[in-house]
Amino acid sequence: MGNRTNRSTETALELLVEQIHTIWKAGNQVASVLSLDMTGAFDRVNHLRLLDNLRKKGVPLWFVRMVGSFLTDRTTTLLVENEETEPRRLNAGVPQGSPLSAMLFLFYNALLLEALNQPELPLSPLGFADDINLLTYREATVVNCTNLEIAHEQCLDWARTHGMQFALNKYTLSHLTRRRGFDLQAPVRLQDQVVEPKPVVKILGLQLDSKLHWKAYIQVI
Repeated sequence: MGNRTNRSTETALELLVEQIHTIWKAGNQVASVLSLDMTGAFDRVNHLRLLDNLRKKGVPLWFVRMVGSFLTDRTTTLLVENEETEPRRLNAGVPQGSPLSAMLFLFYNALLLEALNQPELPLSPLGFADDINLLTYREATVVNCTNLEIAHEQCLDWARTHGMQFALNKYTLSHLTRRRGFDLQAPVRLQDQVVEPKPVVKILGLQLDSKLHWKAYIQVI
């Protein structure tokens, strides 16, 4: 979602909340959400990889060539204390502020979302532009954390092939349930980073509490 007609943050949040309620109705299940953070996502787009993704999606060759021309021979300058630097050529990234760039990024991370959407793994990826949220569910938070750790390995595989980098220290984790008896302190362990769960997390600008009572968001307002 994102940068598409009728695909606003409100749409994405409604989908996420409805999925959580569906998990709760299914029985003794607990939902867990891991929110990822990309470092300089738009600036790191590899041009050749982007054009290859467009071709794989069946985008007409004439449009792929136009995008290639759009990204070629771009330069930037810095203005520091009224002194402008010499133009510097950009070999990666899509220009922020252009409507086309936002749409192109959806093609860039589409393969990641498709790889994460696996029937055998109880995982639902929610992508909004460069924001990625992973929703999983099971009878125990420890199992959820294991599933999120497995899914994150796929994220790292995609990052290695697409020149991207995730800021693990900015991740947030939340276990969502209204039932008692779940271990709500179970963390996710990713490489050398431990992501501890929080009772309130911020997703797409909304303060989401673990019971979906909206008290945290009301307090912000």
